[in-house]
Amino acid sequence: MSVSKEINHDINLDRVLEVLTRVAKEAGAIIKKRNGTTTFDNKKNSVDLVTEVDQQVEDFIKKELLEEFPDFEFFGEESFVPGSRVPLGPTFIVDPIDGTLNFIHEFPFSCTSLGFSINRKPMVGVVYNPHLDLLFTGIRAYGSAAMNLCYMATGAIDGYWENHNSWDCCAAWVLLEETGGIVIHGNNGKYGEPVDVDVNCYFYVRGAPEEDQKKFITSFQEHITGELQGPEIH
Repeated sequence: MSVSKEINHDINLDRVLEVLTRVAKEAGAIIKKRNGTTTFDNKKNSVDLVTEVDQQVEDFIKKELLEEFPDFEFFGEESFVPGSRVPLGPTFIVDPIDGTLNFIHEFPFSCTSLGFSINRKPMVGVVYNPHLDLLFTGIRAYGSAAMNLCYMATGAIDGYWENHNSWDCCAAWVLLEETGGIVIHGNNGKYGEPVDVDVNCYFYVRGAPEEDQKKFITSFQEHITGELQGPEIH
């Protein structure tokens, strides 16, 4: 189903942001409670544990979001069905725990990533690290700027080239673009082609004058051969 601009305007993105922020913090409390408190035995290894916690957190997030917005779609890492695509309608795109290895080893650099898209275009993003109590939010609407910005949006990183899934990038994508950054196709010769959260091959450039961004992209692509393939999804 295609979503018209009229439907886009009917959705209260401020309300979506409010709910995503609440749910991210509540999910973070679950993650923090489980981090470093579970012992392993012969029947359950660290991979099983992370799968269990990931699923628990995603189930909680899905329940909370769809109770608030029952007509919206949900697209999560743990419930992903191979071959499926991000829906065109209003969709929550979720990674319950991004940084699972860090979570296993109790390194405080993992987070919950909650994105919201319409027509596969990122509209609202919330990224929350419960271990450090760091919250980043962004919204694409009514000229609003991001309340807090992730690392690339602050200018700490100039460029980022990666192939990954929608749940890895949707939330932070909003933050980057709201601070002047751009997202283009990850492969040479495709600069200027439209990209959405279903492309899976991206090159991100931080906010800067447009001419400087173009020079940076050209310089980078001169050193790249071949193509960046989309991730293999299981």
